[in-house]
Amino acid sequence: MSTLILQVPDDNLISKVKQACKMFLGVRSVKIQRPAKAKEDNITKTVVYREARRDVKHGHVYHADSVDDILANTWRAHIQRAQQQPCIASTTPIISRMT
Repeated sequence: MSTLILQVPDDNLISKVKQACKMFLGVRSVKIQRPAKAKEDNITKTVVYREARRDVKHGHVYHADSVDDILANTWRAHIQRAQQQPCIASTTPIISRMT
């Protein structure tokens, strides 16, 4: 048994095309298949969304009013971290040549 696929862009013509196909000799059945509606992606079911909500819950979110504000706070945090870490001094002497 062979299958014939027709794509009809106008929904009003589908019933007439179906009736015309049934009139052909040897046609057993005529079925109409409509395209499935596109599913909307639900962002709340993604891993990234859950991680973002967890960050908000734990207070790991920062709001800045400008790029300068972001850079100032980034450098401030970087300097604070550097001050908290002990400075490791080198024990090898520095030899300088005098010419």
